[in-house]
Amino acid sequence: MNIEFNEKIIFLNGENGTGKSTIVKMLASVIKPCSGTIFINDNLVNYNNGTYKKEVGFCLNYPTYPAHLKLLEYVKLLNFVYGIDINKNKDYQQNLMNFFELNKFLNYKISELSTGYEKRVKLFASMIHHPKLIVWDEPFANLDKTFRKKLMGKIVELSSQDIYFFITSHIENEIKNELKSIKNYTIKNGVIEQDV
Repeated sequence: MNIEFNEKIIFLNGENGTGKSTIVKMLASVIKPCSGTIFINDNLVNYNNGTYKKEVGFCLNYPTYPAHLKLLEYVKLLNFVYGIDINKNKDYQQNLMNFFELNKFLNYKISELSTGYEKRVKLFASMIHHPKLIVWDEPFANLDKTFRKKLMGKIVELSSQDIYFFITSHIENEIKNELKSIKNYTIKNGVIEQDV
């Protein structure tokens, strides 16, 4: 498979079980491909060295956060892991927190949040370190329709700031209605083809 970013927003569509999440897991070095190599930003994905992730934001479709931590504790942990200078990034993170409407939950354990807000936490976490490439697996799942539309608007806004997106989804029609300047691929029977 070879996908080039001629557009800033790429969607990989497909029914459940077609391999969308598997591709994202390989990009995130969670699982190794049976053969071949993967490059992100011309850097080989190294399964023993995750430094490339400092420029990539991943949101996987399964729990990737310490549910026992309070949200504020998790934010502090993320800042530590990514080596973020909070003084330089305070406004950015606050704006991101406002966008995802998470401020009122800072002292809640992540495990106490609804499924929809857990998803918002994961999306927030994938963006906290200013990644140039954002890879999301089913980001619209468990979000209400109003926020899905809001999130699609944010994708368009960030893409105008030279942020690239690779997103898997199975709500193809809704995406096409809301997002016009995108490149769509569909995976079916193990084959990925660009939509006409």
